[in-house]
Amino acid sequence: MDRIAPLSSTTRWGMIAAGLLQGLLCYVLLRVIEAHELPAVNGYMLYGVMGSIALSGTLLFTVTRFSQPALWAGLSIVLAVVCAMGWWVSWNFKHAESWQFQEALLLYSFLLVLMTMLMLPWFQARLQTGAFRAGYAFFYQRLWQNSLSLLLIFLATGLLWLVLTLWSELFKLLNLNFFHWLFFETKWFFYLSTGLVCALVLILARSESRLILAVQNLLALIARGLLPLVALVVLLFILTLPFVGIGTISTRISAAGLLNSLVLMLLILVAVVWSPEKNQLPYPLALRYLVRVSLFVLPLLALLAGWAMWVRIAQYGWTPERLYAVLITGVALVWACGYAFSILRHQPLSVQGAVNQGVALLMLTLLVLLHSPVLDRYRISVNSQMARYYSGQTSADNLSLSMLDGAGRRGHRALLALQNDRAFINDGARNRILKNMLNISRQNEVVVNVPFLQQNILLITRDRVPDKALWEQLISRRESVSGCLAAQKNCWLMAQDLNQDGVMEWLYYNLDERQITAFRQDKAGWATNGNAWDLPASLDKAALVQALEQGQVKLTPKVWQDLSINGERVKMNYYSEE
Repeated sequence: MDRIAPLSSTTRWGMIAAGLLQGLLCYVLLRVIEAHELPAVNGYMLYGVMGSIALSGTLLFTVTRFSQPALWAGLSIVLAVVCAMGWWVSWNFKHAESWQFQEALLLYSFLLVLMTMLMLPWFQARLQTGAFRAGYAFFYQRLWQNSLSLLLIFLATGLLWLVLTLWSELFKLLNLNFFHWLFFETKWFFYLSTGLVCALVLILARSESRLILAVQNLLALIARGLLPLVALVVLLFILTLPFVGIGTISTRISAAGLLNSLVLMLLILVAVVWSPEKNQLPYPLALRYLVRVSLFVLPLLALLAGWAMWVRIAQYGWTPERLYAVLITGVALVWACGYAFSILRHQPLSVQGAVNQGVALLMLTLLVLLHSPVLDRYRISVNSQMARYYSGQTSADNLSLSMLDGAGRRGHRALLALQNDRAFINDGARNRILKNMLNISRQNEVVVNVPFLQQNILLITRDRVPDKALWEQLISRRESVSGCLAAQKNCWLMAQDLNQDGVMEWLYYNLDERQITAFRQDKAGWATNGNAWDLPASLDKAALVQALEQGQVKLTPKVWQDLSINGERVKMNYYSEE
């Protein structure tokens, strides 16, 4: 592993320039997004920022000579794949709210890092040996070095900003705010310094690989101590299972997650400890057989995790999280079966090498397909949930609106379909939640102005018409009034003298939100003066509409009253007004 591909001075300076250029590009693109107030889903973010980070990251991890044609051909393929996946994310969340896209972008970023780490050993083999397959020993060492280098990047970046924070705070004690302004208020400094640190750390890690090897040996030593313990846990669980049965497993929500965690933990520890240069596990004979037996029975745990997952899907249908769990279970099962088969061979290490590389390719393929129509988690989940609802397997109360709301374009279509489902919207609480979700999506499409409000907010008292100032006050409550539709009779205005002073106040009723807001007029204009949120359960939307149309809204004096001391009113806050 020591200096497999030495870096020339030109390559090092090129890597530094690439890190600085990446930081500068991120700064410029994000400033453009901010300056033009672009929507959450935009090409600058998905293609410019994400694509350039994937490109520069791959370059810094793999480059040995900038003159290699294979380097630029590979980078072109990486950029094309990332842009294609970015387009798919953009298509799914084209009309999504900012927070929904941010969640999807965060997950996409994490999976993109994972895909890059799985792809790097093959690309590095092509650049350094001329072939994509350079043997398991090369793959093993590259995976170690890349993972530890990434860990060092996070560690070095965190330490850098810790020092810079201390630096700026110390000088602020002297009333010198220049360094705080430079480090934390000039955004370009953050991006340039972070890009520079990433490049310097990778130059160090790739030039002084013995340092990485020392950390690797330390972690391998820790794994060597944990492996027999985890193997013992696996065997004890398998031996205990026949006495208690598997029925209790299906009742646990986290059963598949726990089983997969145990399977993957054992497999990773074995892969770390049983390195390519070792013909046997570095243990006494008894512990060696303990690990071997645990590997032989490990597929049973993976199958058990698959069964628990399938029971959950049969009960509640597909969701994006369950699709992830099924894919993880499938990878764990393939990996466990490969290791169990290797134990039966005379040369298990050769089989394990092929298995580990095959599983890495399988994971990379699945991650790419997750960002394509082939394994579209949102399509699979939405179709499953809606099919169960329409077939009666899932009741309206148990239909997960939050999952549909976060499922991008297809989830939004499902919510629109539910809006026209009378059986679903008959329940006031469900209809209110659905309206709120759809109204959030409509807020950027609906132009809320005085004509819109006059057309969609119904007036109970036809002889009184709100003045323009009240309409303007309602416009400021965009989130509430943007969902008003006259055909649905969900928003009302009523003039009523609430304090018996001869001057009419206005009551705004939003029946979807089950909220009543009182407005009073003072010298500054109309202002909110009270509200009611906790309406009786018997007053559903139909009852409220009937009461408003028939004029059944009356004033009721409060039973528990305030005090007057020497002519001064003292307001009493009662715990109960019954």
